[in-house]
Formats: sequence, structure tokens, C-alpha cells
Amino acid sequence: MESIILYFQELDKHPLQRMAFFVGTMLLLWVIENAIPLVHMRYKKTKGRHASINLGFTLIHFIIHTFLAVFIVLISDWTKSNEFGLIYWLKSNVLMTIVLSALTLDFFAGWLCHFVEHKVPLFWRFHLVHHTDNNVDVTTGLRHHPLESVWRGLFFFLGIFVSGAPMVAVMI
Repeated sequence: MESIILYFQELDKHPLQRMAFFVGTMLLLWVIENAIPLVHMRYKKTKGRHASINLGFTLIHFIIHTFLAVFIVLISDWTKSNEFGLIYWLKSNVLMTIVLSALTLDFFAGWLCHFVEHKVPLFWRFHLVHHTDNNVDVTTGLRHHPLESVWRGLFFFLGIFVSGAPMVAVMI
């Protein structure tokens, strides 16, 4: 367990390995989705063309989040050095730290951000890019307007700040 924790603590220093995890998972899901589809879709051109458009959005998202990663590390390091956040206040062990961080980050960067995007007209205009995908597949989750990527990053920062998530928990 200790070696797994150590590996993920250092993963922020290995962007190619992080990208390999992400790309590998997406490719695996894309292949499974193709092999045993729940719904047979009719693409305007091809599934590959459809995916390339969504992956273009993803590439822009990765570039933006590469710059945001600097702030993620700074916030996480600050919460650790100041023992600020839920995991410190609750004196969490390793497992509780990972679970609490994951739940808090998902709440802020997942649910709350998404809720606001649906309720606030200005943010809905940016989020609409995600909802205009005619064929929902694994790549649809990657389809975001660049400003929405920044917006989601700010919610993620807030989640790290509230939870006190150390980098190991953020990476997991």
C-alpha cells in the first residue's frame, strides 16, 4: 500500500504517465463501447471523425489544465503545510483522506460546478458545447468549451482548499 501511495504522490512529476493513464482508459472504454454497444448510433460521418472533434476539445482542455496544475500543487501544498481542510480537522488516516478528498473534489468540481452551469444562463452558454453532442459516447465527457475548463478548474481549487487534499489524493 505504501508503494502505491508513494507512486501516486510522485505522479504529478510525471505528466506522460498521467496522460498514459487517461488516454489508455479512454481508449479501453472506446473499444468496449464499440465492441458491445448499448445503443447503435448513427454518426454523421464516422465514429472516428466524431471522436476527433471531441478529442480536439480535450487537447485544449489538457493545455489549460497543464497551467492550472501549478495552482493545484500550490493549494495542496499550502493546505498540507498549514494543516487546513477537512482531512486535517478530522485527523483522517490514509484511506479516509483518499475517500474524503475524492468525495469533496467530486462534489465541487463535478456536481456543484455542473449544477451552476445548468442554472446560471452565462455558464449554460459555455456548457452547451457539451450538450450539443449528437452522439453521446465516451468522448462526450471530454467535450467542453475552453472557458468551462477554466471554470471547472476554479471549482476544483475550491474542493482542494475545503478538503485539504494532499497531492496523493488529488492524483488518485
